[in-house]
Amino acid sequence: MRKKQFCSHSCAASYNNRGRIKHDENKICPRCGKPKHKDSEMCRSCWEELNGIGNKTLGYYTSGQKYLSSKCQEIRTNARRVLESSEREKVCQYCHNHEFDAILEVHHLKGILEFDEDTLIKEINNENNLVWLCPNHHIMLEKGLISLE
Repeated sequence: MRKKQFCSHSCAASYNNRGRIKHDENKICPRCGKPKHKDSEMCRSCWEELNGIGNKTLGYYTSGQKYLSSKCQEIRTNARRVLESSEREKVCQYCHNHEFDAILEVHHLKGILEFDEDTLIKEINNENNLVWLCPNHHIMLEKGLISLE
């Protein structure tokens, strides 16, 4: 069988892509109607809602693990995402000083490992269980030197 010859890669691409259908509906999420990546089945927020970390249990991350810090890191990263996407002002909840806004940390009011293993991550990382703290006040709170009440 003889292959077609083209004058350039551009001509070859034009010829080979002639029959491909280009639909704009491929860029719309079928669940919510928002824009999505052309190769994805649904938008990021719908995918997260169905398959993301929020629907997994704490036990999924902790059971059988010798060292929990790396497994809990994904939960902490998700907690930060939850707070960043919330309407809450990004300021230390203890000192209310905007000087440290660039380096604020997320603190769980009820600690991650204080929950049962069958608790969903979206419950652990509920906005009501999370606060922004500057690094100094975060460590002081963890050591029991200050309190948020």
